[in-house]
Amino acid sequence: MPRYRHHSLGELISTVSFFGVSMFLLLSGFDWLERGDQLRAWMSWFAACLCFLGSMRFRIAQIALAMRKQNPE
Repeated sequence: MPRYRHHSLGELISTVSFFGVSMFLLLSGFDWLERGDQLRAWMSWFAACLCFLGSMRFRIAQIALAMRKQNPE
């Protein structure tokens, strides 16, 4: 699988931002749980998962591309 290194500084900044927000939301979910608000805790954790997936978007794309090359239809 070829390595793609054509990412701009803006893409790097958005990736780091997605990851940072996912960590904040993860910790925020624990805070909501400690306060007794389970619904907001679960919503924070769900949003943290989505932000983490956003930070991994280039890796996910590479994996999907590799899977397509292995299984051409």
